[in-house]
Amino acid sequence: LEPALAGFVGYILADLGSGVYHWATDNYGDESTPIVGIHIEDSQGHHKCPWTITRRQFANNLHFLARGVAVTVLPLDLAFDDPVVHGFVSTFAFCVLFCQQFHAWA
Repeated sequence: LEPALAGFVGYILADLGSGVYHWATDNYGDESTPIVGIHIEDSQGHHKCPWTITRRQFANNLHFLARGVAVTVLPLDLAFDDPVVHGFVSTFAFCVLFCQQFHAWA
């Protein structure tokens, strides 16, 4: 039961975090913003031309997030041998990875 609850918490936090990030990149900054400027430009641009996000190929839509998830999840998997941690991390990582695709489908 605990790993399932941890997975549910991972889902909620990933949804909340991706929503806050999406809101922030839609409303603040521009392409010159350090680190996330290119994502801000894309995020604001898809509201001007909303069909663009729906026409991206699956891999093109997810490759940026997949790199971050892959680099983060492996060390956490190796560092912790607890099903609760794995339940949280795997669900959180999956939802963060696919949040861009979920947004395209919405």
